[in-house]
Amino acid sequence: MAAKITLVGTRSSELRTNKSGFSFDMTLGGCPMIPKGLPKPSEEIV
Repeated sequence: MAAKITLVGTRSSELRTNKSGFSFDMTLGGCPMIPKGLPKPSEEIV
């Protein structure tokens, strides 16, 4: 099942490939207004 995701921030590492897909690290930007439905920067995404 496909899902749409929205990424907010800037990439801070190179794109890595692994068995399950691709990964990279991101840094949140300085904008206090985030799109509706996204967790606040203080909320950890697991």
